[in-house]
Amino acid sequence: MNNHSASAYQRNIYLLLAVAAFCIAVVLAVKSSFYLSLLTYTALSSVAALGLFLLFGYAGQISLAQGAFFGIGAYTTSYLTMKIGLPSVVSLVFAGLIPGIVGWLVAQRLLKL
Repeated sequence: MNNHSASAYQRNIYLLLAVAAFCIAVVLAVKSSFYLSLLTYTALSSVAALGLFLLFGYAGQISLAQGAFFGIGAYTTSYLTMKIGLPSVVSLVFAGLIPGIVGWLVAQRLLKL
């Protein structure tokens, strides 16, 4: 990396750390569970929208798989927490694993076409 790209990389790291510190400060400052859940839903929707923006905007591809995997992860979390009784942290781990496994299985079938 040349000097210009190294400084841009360092600036991006500082920006990322500043945004993370701001998000942590906001979460710690919010006392109402309603507003905390509202912030949580906003953050989750932002992550899903960012994934779609990257795929549609930069890559120019049309894909609805992100919505399906987002839904599978959400359903996995709610099912494991509400019906099975697992702690939320454990169900969040499975919410990342189950859609990943489903995506891998779908990809294995589609790559053979």
